[in-house]
Amino acid sequence: NRAMTSSGPESDFVFAMFEVTKLYPKLVDEGERHANYVADKIAGFLQHYGSNWSRAKLRRLALYAYYLDKGIWGYRDHVKPPKKEVFEWELSSLNFLFEQCF
Repeated sequence: NRAMTSSGPESDFVFAMFEVTKLYPKLVDEGERHANYVADKIAGFLQHYGSNWSRAKLRRLALYAYYLDKGIWGYRDHVKPPKKEVFEWELSSLNFLFEQCF
């Protein structure tokens, strides 16, 4: 979170990826593969750092957070809120979710 907070996400890149999936629907499958990869990594990280939840439950939590984040990018594109504001809200939401497993 510290690294993300100091630099912020690369908005232009993320928005470009959203647009390209509209042109190439096959990328949706790749997106799901990426979501599963990220969920496995986050679940392992949370388990390594002391969560006593099952790996399957941690993976579901990570997927929930992943798709919440994806929805937040849709919100950013639609509402165009101040970057600092939405970034703080996003980090607060994700931190709250991950704190639940400790």
